[in-house]
Amino acid sequence: MRNLTAMLNIGTIRGGVQGATVPDLCEEEILRGMIPGETFEGVKKEIEAVIEGVKATDADLKYETGGDQRSGRVCHVSQDPYVLEGRETIKEVIGVELPFTGTLASTDMNFQVVDGGMPCFNLGVGGAYGNTHKQDESVSIDELADLTKITALLYMRKLGIS
Repeated sequence: MRNLTAMLNIGTIRGGVQGATVPDLCEEEILRGMIPGETFEGVKKEIEAVIEGVKATDADLKYETGGDQRSGRVCHVSQDPYVLEGRETIKEVIGVELPFTGTLASTDMNFQVVDGGMPCFNLGVGGAYGNTHKQDESVSIDELADLTKITALLYMRKLGIS
């Protein structure tokens, strides 16, 4: 089993009003993914320990932590008819049956499954040599076209159009 590393992304940074002034406030919003075995409370304590380390060098530092733990990990049954239909549609477009795999990322799928009780699966672009979710992000035009075909077929079939 390979070692898993949790993802941390600083998604937003806000502060100041112009480049010639020292800002009175700086706000950051981060996304910290969780790996199997971690808890929301444990991750929150880890982040607070890092901030407290910075605060030890800056007595004026004030902070608040919050979080949305609703987007926990999801494991969906791969034998669900909708998921199997999706797998067949993918094979129809790209000519290969893909294995079921998982992701440690938090996605909108979590809300559909957990809050909506809907069968769901993720699909996207970025094969083994893709450059997604990192500097100079890019995808193959062919993969993007295939994903568009797969998505269109899934919608059309769900709506009874094809």
